[in-house]
Amino acid sequence: MTTHSVKMHYEWKSAVIDFESQKRPLQKRLVTEHPLQGVIERSLKSTQGGSHDSSRIKIRMDPLSSSLDGPDPLSQFLGDPLSSVSTNVKDRDLIDTAFTKDNNVSEEHWTNLRKQILARFTTNKRLTITSSFLQFGEKGVVKTQSNTTNRGRSQGTTMSERVRLRLEQLDDLEEDVEVRELGGLSQEEFTARIDTLNDMLTEAWKTDQRVRALKIAIQCAKLLGDVSPSQFYPTKFVLVADILDNLASLIYTRLREKAHTQQHQNGSVTTFPEHFKSAMVSEDGQETTRNWLYKVASIRELLPRLYLEAAILPCYKFVNDNEHEKALVRLSAMVKGIANPLVAAYARMYICHVGVKAAPKQSQYVVDSIEDFILTFKQIEGPTVSAELGLQGLSLADYLPLFSPAVNWLLHCLARNAPHHILQSVLRHCESALGGNQSLLVSGVLNSFPPSFLTMRAVPLSQLIAGCCDPGFSQATMMQQLGQCVLEEAPPEHNQLPLLNSVWKVVSHIKDPAVYLSTAQIWLEFTTTHFTVSRTEWPTEVNTLLGDLLKHLTINRAYEQLYPQLLTCVQIVLHRIHHFHTLYSMSNFQQLLGLFQRDSVGVEVTRCVVQALVNQHEGSLSDPTPIAQILTLCSTMHDSVNALTTEDERRQITHLINAFILKVDFGIDFEQQLDFYVEARGAFSNLEGVLVNLVQCVCHLTMLTFRGVRGHHSGKTAAFVRACAAYCYITIPSLGTPSKRMQLYLLAGQVAYVNQCLGQGDACLKGAIREVLSVPATVEAEIGKTKGSSSQLLQLVCSLASTLVAIPDAPDTGALYLMRGLVTAVKSHSWQEGKDEKALAYITLIRALAAVAQEQLPYHFVQVEGNDAMYGGDPRLAEEAQQLASGLLQDVLHHIQTLEASGQGGRMVTVALHLLWCVTNCADLNEDSMQDLVLHLISLACQNTTADNKFLVCSYVQSKTHLRERAKESTNEGLCKLVTKFA
Repeated sequence: MTTHSVKMHYEWKSAVIDFESQKRPLQKRLVTEHPLQGVIERSLKSTQGGSHDSSRIKIRMDPLSSSLDGPDPLSQFLGDPLSSVSTNVKDRDLIDTAFTKDNNVSEEHWTNLRKQILARFTTNKRLTITSSFLQFGEKGVVKTQSNTTNRGRSQGTTMSERVRLRLEQLDDLEEDVEVRELGGLSQEEFTARIDTLNDMLTEAWKTDQRVRALKIAIQCAKLLGDVSPSQFYPTKFVLVADILDNLASLIYTRLREKAHTQQHQNGSVTTFPEHFKSAMVSEDGQETTRNWLYKVASIRELLPRLYLEAAILPCYKFVNDNEHEKALVRLSAMVKGIANPLVAAYARMYICHVGVKAAPKQSQYVVDSIEDFILTFKQIEGPTVSAELGLQGLSLADYLPLFSPAVNWLLHCLARNAPHHILQSVLRHCESALGGNQSLLVSGVLNSFPPSFLTMRAVPLSQLIAGCCDPGFSQATMMQQLGQCVLEEAPPEHNQLPLLNSVWKVVSHIKDPAVYLSTAQIWLEFTTTHFTVSRTEWPTEVNTLLGDLLKHLTINRAYEQLYPQLLTCVQIVLHRIHHFHTLYSMSNFQQLLGLFQRDSVGVEVTRCVVQALVNQHEGSLSDPTPIAQILTLCSTMHDSVNALTTEDERRQITHLINAFILKVDFGIDFEQQLDFYVEARGAFSNLEGVLVNLVQCVCHLTMLTFRGVRGHHSGKTAAFVRACAAYCYITIPSLGTPSKRMQLYLLAGQVAYVNQCLGQGDACLKGAIREVLSVPATVEAEIGKTKGSSSQLLQLVCSLASTLVAIPDAPDTGALYLMRGLVTAVKSHSWQEGKDEKALAYITLIRALAAVAQEQLPYHFVQVEGNDAMYGGDPRLAEEAQQLASGLLQDVLHHIQTLEASGQGGRMVTVALHLLWCVTNCADLNEDSMQDLVLHLISLACQNTTADNKFLVCSYVQSKTHLRERAKESTNEGLCKLVTKFA
């Protein structure tokens, strides 16, 4: 055994003597190698008596003697071989190539755990940092190492002198000329100085000061030996671990550079592979690796030596393919030499952190670490830990949770690839553990083991949690963790009810309302998931849980402070139960809804309930009881709308109420359906979108009646459809948007005429004509922006004009009374300037008047006589239509001349072609005046018609084709000449 190995063995043994727990004797055995010795070439020949043939063993007994035959591995002052290549910090990413791709999950888990530690374990106490690299401008206590000597640096010439010189250089890794201790630091200041040391380490590495970088890492690792204050120790560990990982990354990258390229004589370069064997590493690379391993092995103190060797564990691959796996087991055993249980726990955590990446398939060292932790955890009950807690003023409830991150990580590493019988053995340890160890292990198991494993043992785990009453760990928290597991992975069906009963025995005894509700809502989701599927009756288990929830939260009106959590519970129930009958048969659910008494919260939960019921309910609603209840909920939402309500909120409420209205369907009971619409109109009078929807629903109901009687109304159905028309006529004026009023008036009028309600239809169409004057030229599109309404009004005018063609005029009003009113309204309307919609509306009216003047109208309403039947071809009707059309034609021609004079040829051609198409279809082309008009319009169109304007080309061709067809049917010579000119 080497000198260093004996010293390490002694430290470990002496530390074990201090344990309060059971002592285990050590087995002595003869060794023939040192784990840091490097590559050993040996060939052992075993005999029956266990003797070895020493002539067959070739061993480098002194790990430093190898440098006598080659480059000096520690020649910092004689020429450091590590400084021959300049390292780029960005190349540190190459360390990832030594790890398998299966480690992505563990790396992500470590990152998340690191963030949780930094956020959770904080302190307001003053901290102290000790380092020889602090800035001199900082206030601190300066100490000088008592064992520092001024050794000579003369170069030895003999072998003994050179060995002595190297040993002195190794001692200097820990012996600083001046060590500064800076106290009175806040947590932020301490963290800032640790980050500064990390930056100094990187900068020292860039400037080829390798030993200085190693000294910084050693001194940072020594900080982990100080556990005061204990509440901050997990955060301190994370900060120091970042520095160690940084140094390990730099060293690994350095070693890859030493071995990763070879240049051949032909100039080609061979790249070092990601996955390599030690035999592929060059001699220079192996020598540099051994140099770093010897440096770390020469650190005197156990804690920094353990951390540094663990950090550079992946570097063993450069000298031996399997040595890093053996080193993991040895390092996990070395932790036994650390007396403080908190320091030992986090040392094991760091070893597993490195081991997961360096040897992802190995788990024995993790098992050993967990067993050693369980065995030595009884130290917390000993006098040493008790005295330490007394000095810091900590209770056991504050101290035990400090172990959680370390235990969780150990169990996470174990659960990655350990078989189930190993995980089951950990559960047996949990059952047999006493004191704070039990709760700590159970919490770690719930956090780390896979849900598929836990859900198969959920009932015993719930019973185990029920028995955990250790300070610092909450049964509610562990029940929440178990609940998350069974939500992710469902337990066997025969275990679901026993599990729920076992869990609720614990949950129902939680006193804190907030903690109770946080736990209950997880198990409420479990209950609604597994006890409401494929059920026709109401779920007893869900109703029982809701009853217990009400019992806890109504004490001292605790629910008033827990509205958001209560809303989550309501959403959970609604997400799983889709039927109204099931929901409203649970009395406790209705009482739960009654707890939302605050206006803002009540509206929010009402919106949530309505949305869930409407979106998830299958089919239509016909039961009056739930319809009345939902109508009440929607009325609550409607009443919450005021001047401060945003447009988005108003739109959402309107959408939900409309969805509910569309769900209601009483089948063939049309009268009850109309009664519901009447009630809804009174309940939602302030929402325009809802009123629009109601009018459309009533029109649809009217047409369903028409379809039911097949167009032949009886006295009862005729009265019903008249009532529907009256409903529309009364409701439409309450709308605030003129264009919507005009559109609904037109729809209601058309529906009324279809159902032979002439008086109601006439009133609705008159209302539509009046609304033409109310439509503004511009409307608000967005906040602060407007858009023209002329195009929308033009469409409505076209639809209204085509409807009036089939509408009979009342005898007491004269011929074309409604059409004349529409023409007057269109002329009087303030159309948007710079647009052609007014002229296009005139052309539409000309076409409608041409249709009205025919002896037989092109279409009729069923069982409604039109003007052609009422006037019987009276020439006064045609004269009235021609007079109105002539006036409109002159206005259009005047508009075309204005456009031509102003040089707006594109707009002029568009209007001219619309008029040309109208004239060629509707006018009497036998008249000379019409022929001249056609020629004039053709000449205007030919001036600007191009192939780029598809509409203009299409209109031109259609007019030409239609003109030819009409010429074939006529004997007028002028019309034939017109066709020739058009060609």
